[in-house]
Amino acid sequence: MASSSSSSTTSTRESHLRDQDLVRWIENKLGSTELWGGRQASSMLTRDMLVELETCFQELEPATKMKTIQAMAHLSPKILHAWKSRC
Repeated sequence: MASSSSSSTTSTRESHLRDQDLVRWIENKLGSTELWGGRQASSMLTRDMLVELETCFQELEPATKMKTIQAMAHLSPKILHAWKSRC
């Protein structure tokens, strides 16, 4: 039983670290005040990133949240379908 609990704790820790890495990456890419476009931002968002964002979206800065939301309007139907089918 101890190994099951340890395995669960390790998995949770790894998931949290992945979330932190994703938040940092998105903040670096979308958090700048430089000009940007929703199409450009959407090209960085993959299905896997969208899945991870479900758990760490609240950690993003407000401006980055807005850019991420606006970029979703430019996602390809293929990525949107893959993301929705996962839910």
